[in-house]
Amino acid sequence: MATSPVVGLRVPVHLVGDRPRSLRLTPAAALLVAAAFTSSWTAVAVGGTKLVDLLLLGAFVLLLPRLFVTRYLPPAWLLVGAIGLVMTMVIHHLMPVDESYLATRYVLELRDVDAQRIATESSLFVGVHWMVGLAALPWMAWSESWRSPRLGVWMAAAFVSGAAVSAGVAVVGFLGLADIAGQLLGYSPIDRRQPGLTDHPNNLGVVCVMALPVAAYLLRFRRLAAAMLIVLLGAGVLLSGSRGAQAGAGFALAVLTVARPELRRRIPTMAAALVATLAMCIAVAPRSLDPLRSLVRFSSEAAADSDVARSMSLEQAKSDILRDPIAGVGLRVVLDAHNIYLQLLAAGGVVLLVTVGVYCCGVLRAGWRARAHTPLAANVTLALVVWLVMGIFQNQLTERYLYVLVAAVAAMSAAGLSQRVAGMSRMRASS
Repeated sequence: MATSPVVGLRVPVHLVGDRPRSLRLTPAAALLVAAAFTSSWTAVAVGGTKLVDLLLLGAFVLLLPRLFVTRYLPPAWLLVGAIGLVMTMVIHHLMPVDESYLATRYVLELRDVDAQRIATESSLFVGVHWMVGLAALPWMAWSESWRSPRLGVWMAAAFVSGAAVSAGVAVVGFLGLADIAGQLLGYSPIDRRQPGLTDHPNNLGVVCVMALPVAAYLLRFRRLAAAMLIVLLGAGVLLSGSRGAQAGAGFALAVLTVARPELRRRIPTMAAALVATLAMCIAVAPRSLDPLRSLVRFSSEAAADSDVARSMSLEQAKSDILRDPIAGVGLRVVLDAHNIYLQLLAAGGVVLLVTVGVYCCGVLRAGWRARAHTPLAANVTLALVVWLVMGIFQNQLTERYLYVLVAAVAAMSAAGLSQRVAGMSRMRASS
């Protein structure tokens, strides 16, 4: 089996307690870990193509000969989600909704680049775009994990590391030390809200919240590094100005302290680190305190305007659902409602909601079961639960980064299955 040393991917491997000096990753595993690391950098592109997509394409080419081997066929929940999406694509490709109806719909204007593009494309294009994250990425991780049993753990750690880098860019931009987002990505912050390396502050908030439970697990291996990651991620949540993300962070931390009693002893240390970080930031940039208050937008004028726009989006989603509750009005509207469950119903009706629901329940069940042999799986599962809870108020549904942790669960499940198969083979050989 061909392997190659990968120096640049040692950080996430180090974070989970492995020895990076002796690490040798297969090329496909290296590309998947790199894709996990850059998945949240939604504004970083090479020649108009997102960096994460280039890495996933390379992994797909390497894994293609093995993807359809019976041994590597993905779990049922993954197939159900993919089949539901394909059915929706086919229905709306063959029987598209009248363009005059779509042209008169209410659409919230302040959306990220992906949402703007999706709103102008066909259901077929949107479905293929979504399929890469929903099915292809977890399928590749599942397949490669048979050869790289620690792949799921490395991908989860890489996801956290990449999110922390994006949060660090947000901190630097907020303090006025360097406008990386503006200079390199062509992005102007909205009311001092920071996007980091994403294409919208809301994406930064969701990424950082999903990374928090995984970073909390890393405290047992690299306390100082994990504590720094948590502080950066917390800063990213705050600077994103996303109310949904800020509420989601509170939910995630509450669940962690209840489920993990050992974390309670570290809360004072983490709080002291956060206070020290804020004090240092204020010392470096004293004028940053007033804008910082404006980023907690639960009762501001901007929040009231946002609430009005969101309520109009919800009403439009209800109209879409009533028009065709079985198959929806097409995937072009899949990001419009600011509620992922209404978005599923509006875009694909009961067909898409049920199949994606089975997909989500399946991955949560798989993650919970995988904790028996990979304890990190419990924290990854919590991160996915947090995303699904935030989905009541957010519209993130098709972005690649959302499915990195799904892929990590798939890889952990495959690793557990591989261990059981190997154990049974040894028992047969000894009998």
